[in-house]
Amino acid sequence: MAKRRLFYRFHIWLSWIVGLQIVIWVATGLFMALSPIETVRGEHLARKPETIDLRSTAVQLPGTIAAREKQPVERMLLKTWLGRPTYEIHYADGRAALVDAVSGKRLSPLTGTAAEMAARAVYAGGEPMAEATRVDPKAIPLDFRRDEPAWAVRFHNAVISTGGTIFYVSAETGEVLARRTDRWRLYDLMWGLHIMDYGGRTNFNTPWLAVISALSLISVLAGGALLFLRRRWGP
Repeated sequence: MAKRRLFYRFHIWLSWIVGLQIVIWVATGLFMALSPIETVRGEHLARKPETIDLRSTAVQLPGTIAAREKQPVERMLLKTWLGRPTYEIHYADGRAALVDAVSGKRLSPLTGTAAEMAARAVYAGGEPMAEATRVDPKAIPLDFRRDEPAWAVRFHNAVISTGGTIFYVSAETGEVLARRTDRWRLYDLMWGLHIMDYGGRTNFNTPWLAVISALSLISVLAGGALLFLRRRWGP
């Protein structure tokens, strides 16, 4: 009888300990399962990339552009940026640059005005107001989490710390690196609660997750054992 009571109490207290987190796992998992990932990523706010006909454009050869660089070039990408042909240059040290493919003029690092124009060019929303703010490398916003030079272009009086629609534009390549909305931030919060990484929301190998998962497994196994043992012990 004493062993039976001890086993019951062990299962009850263990269930209380892990029960709240199990509810959080189920609730956040349900929220993420019901959230279309395209909407979360803000794909509905992005226009289709523009294309131009380069057959009538005097584009400089990649070798000509690369020969002017003072550091090793790893790869180059010919693309359209703000209606003009450009080369996106990636260096061996991980940095990048943007160069006009016709004149060879360097376009990066981007100014705030250029970043705002780049964001407006791909933004499908209707807000006319936009403002570019340089991302502080010493205080990178939680909804960006990328250690690279960038501008935060805020639409409709959005504020980095409180929300709104923000496009993060690379100061090196002019590309939109991330689209952030309040829906994305809510999804990100749910994800952080789900993996129990409440600060960075990127590490799903946290000690908390491992411990609570192990305790939850023990609780489930103990509950299954109780169902079996009740037949032997009786009610």
